Amino acid sequence: MADIFLSYSRKDQKQAVRIAKALENVGFSVWMDISIPAGEEWREVILKALGTSKMTIVLWSHNSTNSEWVKSESTFAADQGKLIPVLISKIEIPLGFSHIQYVDLTNWDGSIESVDFQTLVRAALRFKNQEPTRQDQRSNAPGNRVVVEATRKYKKLSRAPKTQVFLAHASADKSKLKPVVTTMIDQGFRLWIDKPQEIGLDWNYESRITQNRILYGNDWKESIRIAVKKANVVLSFWSQDAVRGRREQFHYEVYLGMMQKKLHQCRIDKVEIDEIGMPYTFDHIADLSEIVTGEYHPELDYLMQDIAKKNSKKWFF
Repeated sequence: MADIFLSYSRKDQKQAVRIAKALENVGFSVWMDISIPAGEEWREVILKALGTSKMTIVLWSHNSTNSEWVKSESTFAADQGKLIPVLISKIEIPLGFSHIQYVDLTNWDGSIESVDFQTLVRAALRFKNQEPTRQDQRSNAPGNRVVVEATRKYKKLSRAPKTQVFLAHASADKSKLKPVVTTMIDQGFRLWIDKPQEIGLDWNYESRITQNRILYGNDWKESIRIAVKKANVVLSFWSQDAVRGRREQFHYEVYLGMMQKKLHQCRIDKVEIDEIGMPYTFDHIADLSEIVTGEYHPELDYLMQDIAKKNSKKWFF
């Protein structure tokens, strides 16, 4: 576990490395995304490092204020009460983070003895020497400025209403899909799922997807083929039942999605990646095994952002 998770824009990498080395020179361990080993699933590695670090230092600049990744990482850290903002260029800090007192390194000369850098060191030492809570953010902020707790929320996706998503799953997993389905409906995604009445949705949710299913009396393979062809994305939900049971329909759906290069994947229980097997494990598989209805989940947030990039104007029926 590193002391510091360093959040920054790749365009500022040179400056980020200089700050990281200075922090290491005064005794902190620093994690940067350039530390990800080859062959590792980068998103899972980042989320683990973000969650286990004692603090997150975000480097705000013209570049990072336009980075959704940096904003998501900062939101996560602020909600955990362990965010230290650092200004590395003269910009307005994004809305939602400007209430947290920052350290100004815009004129930093690189010296670990400089007043500004020592301000950062003192702030980081407070986090290193104690386990911060959300309430602790008030006393841990540089300058002891009063801080309002940040609340993590899913990024609002303007493309979602135009994005058609086919949900591939084992029939026994219907109820496990509820947190994902309700969140995606709230975002405006247009979903296709067979037998939506078995998910356990409230009617205000179910009524919005009830027409996008296999109609009774229709050939199921042909219905799926047409729906997958018209969808922008096929989202597969891997589970122990999907892997170990004989789920012809599920595997047919996933196969079609893969062949049409539309496949996005997640797992909704503790099924092992090795159990899923090739060729599906060539791609990243989001871990939604601990998702809870009504609660923010960073993996789902990133997954929906990726899905929303693939939209068109056509619809299923």
